[in-house]
Amino acid sequence: SAPVPAPLPTSDKIQLAPLTDKSVPHSMPLGKQRAPLPGITAASKPTFSQLKSAVVENVKQEVPQEKVPPKKVEEAKKDEPSKEELANRENYLKAQRDRLIKQKKQARESELDAYIKEKTQSTIPSTDNKKGKELDDAHLEMRRALARKVKEDLLGSASH
Repeated sequence: SAPVPAPLPTSDKIQLAPLTDKSVPHSMPLGKQRAPLPGITAASKPTFSQLKSAVVENVKQEVPQEKVPPKKVEEAKKDEPSKEELANRENYLKAQRDRLIKQKKQARESELDAYIKEKTQSTIPSTDNKKGKELDDAHLEMRRALARKVKEDLLGSASH
């Protein structure tokens, strides 16, 4: 359902529209003849570098260079910060950077401390809880019984 492009012309020749004043950019009006390049005649066969330098020189003469009035140069210099202002700005930015680094370091340390505190509290069993105490007592009693049993087995097998 995409639109079908128009068929291309089958003719090998491409026809160009005639030149009019409207088809040429305003920078180069039709009929304007450029002055012949100095030192180059139709009879001489100039090199490319000669042609290039002549064209560049001709263009430089045709296009006047914009010169900045001295007042604007002075105004531009006034807008630029002095060396002292630049040094002050540099010191200020360095101090800001150091403050930010210090803040981030302190925040990271406090987060780390909170994390460590949370982890240590969750791994230490609470002694206030009676179930925890009973579990610890039962666990210790089981260990002692196993230790006695292993000891008796080892002493009994060593005497045989």
